Amino acid sequence: MYGSDASKYLLEFRSKLTCMYNNYANDTGYIASPASDISCLPSYDLDSDGKFLGFCEWLKVDPPKSDLDRYLGEPVENRDKVSDVLAWWRVNAPRFSTLGKMARDFLAIPISAILSKSAISGEATKVNPSFNGLGPEILEAFICGQDWLESPENNSKEGKPGSSLVSTDVRFDSPGKQMSKYLAGPFTVSKPTSPEDLKLIQYVFDSSLSESETIVQCNNYHLSRKELYSLRPETWLDDNVLSTISDAMTLVKRKMEDSVNRYLPIVFAANADDPSKCISFAKKHRMKENYMSDLLCCEKAFVPVFDNERRHFFLFVLQLKKQVVEIWDSLAASCQSDWVDRRLHNLLVSLDALFKDDIDQNYQKVWSFTDFRVERPSNVPQQQNGHDCGVYVIKFMLAPEELTNPDFMFDSENERLEVVLRLLASDVNSCRNDLASKAEACYEQRFGNH
Repeated sequence: MYGSDASKYLLEFRSKLTCMYNNYANDTGYIASPASDISCLPSYDLDSDGKFLGFCEWLKVDPPKSDLDRYLGEPVENRDKVSDVLAWWRVNAPRFSTLGKMARDFLAIPISAILSKSAISGEATKVNPSFNGLGPEILEAFICGQDWLESPENNSKEGKPGSSLVSTDVRFDSPGKQMSKYLAGPFTVSKPTSPEDLKLIQYVFDSSLSESETIVQCNNYHLSRKELYSLRPETWLDDNVLSTISDAMTLVKRKMEDSVNRYLPIVFAANADDPSKCISFAKKHRMKENYMSDLLCCEKAFVPVFDNERRHFFLFVLQLKKQVVEIWDSLAASCQSDWVDRRLHNLLVSLDALFKDDIDQNYQKVWSFTDFRVERPSNVPQQQNGHDCGVYVIKFMLAPEELTNPDFMFDSENERLEVVLRLLASDVNSCRNDLASKAEACYEQRFGNH
């Protein structure tokens, strides 16, 4: 903005920006209630002559600043150093929670898109379920601008009816760099998703369908649609997702002759916290038979844990041949060592009791879980927000080598979508074939082939 009218437009822009910010803050609960402002008042005896003085002092107290005020009050970033706006917000969103949500939404607005003619037609949402989450204004813009949004290639080719079921390509431009993002149901990801997977995603995340429908069924655990919802972006993970992952991985590894790892459901760590009750719990739920067969002969055992005090998931990794237990925590800085050490000690005591006969038979009592050396690896990636700890634990269990690679960049929505597709498509999911049929039928019924 420049010229003689710049100041007027800047004021108008600031006013609309503040209005938009307040709408977001109200929607997400970030604006403090009037009652919370009482904390700004100094402590005075309001029945004394100091009442007026107290009021005068209160007038001098600066009200708490909003995210917007703090953001605008910060020094201007060096443009030469900040070339990737998306990366800047990915790092700084936790500091400006409400503004972070605004940035996520604004930066996700398609700046340019290459779409087939049928996908931009008036039947857009019927042909491509990826458009289902877009507002009417965006769809209207697509429809009105369909001619100039089309690529030359698409102008010269007429696709088959219904062939435009593809991930919507959304381009983000920054100096010297162009990134493509693709919409897949509630996810915005860096790679396109196949039409078959898009139909599945559309079906399982359809809020008009029954939340109680079983979407994933393994051996001992299953996930309903409602529980699967917790894998949507910026959502706290349901602990049953972690247990179902452990259940699925156990079934997969049993089919492999060289299986060397074991995966325990999160409920085991919760009950192992009380060694006196752990034995009866393990026997009742056949924990040894279901998840820890030949445990002493395996290389690693992954034990997910929920920290009630921090409301946080983390992972114990038992390396049995090395007699080492590692603590993998994506919020290591907030870890209370005493609590974690006590929890770990109880777990190891419970394992000693549970495997007493095996230890006596194989090691003549010279081997013990409680003798394991405790390590906290320094290369465990740290999360940048408050809602991805469960997703990190899943990644720790499934691909620890990938995650600790210095070049690895964690992308929350990519990882969440990968977990969803892994669960849906796994051959140990007994609902897999039925789910694919339902997704296809639902797509045909709602969208049809146009």
